[in-house]
Amino acid sequence: MNIFALIIFLIVAALLSVTLKKTRPEFSLLLTLLSGAVVLIYIFTSVSGVLGEINNLISRGNFVGENLTALIKSLGITFAASFGADVCRDAGETSAANKIELGGKIAVLVICLPMFKSLLSIALDLINL
Repeated sequence: MNIFALIIFLIVAALLSVTLKKTRPEFSLLLTLLSGAVVLIYIFTSVSGVLGEINNLISRGNFVGENLTALIKSLGITFAASFGADVCRDAGETSAANKIELGGKIAVLVICLPMFKSLLSIALDLINL
């Protein structure tokens, strides 16, 4: 992933968005959404190799697949919620952005609840020793 090309692309998009916001705010929001979508597609295509390598590590090692899967899902949820909240903030909808972030936090909590239960069980077993 060429991070410098990504940064330059986003700076140009931000400058164009600021310029458009004065005369055509609806096009400014559209440009922001499109540039965000382009970046997400670029990132997801770059991440596919990493996910394949993680799957190889899981299959070769003694990793607990459920816990690692929960962590990867949680990471994806936080990225998606952050992106959605940022888009809402760009559109001036702070209340919607806060609700998206709250929903993301709750979704992460639900996904990681089995992991919390197993950690609590281990801690209780250690205390009883």
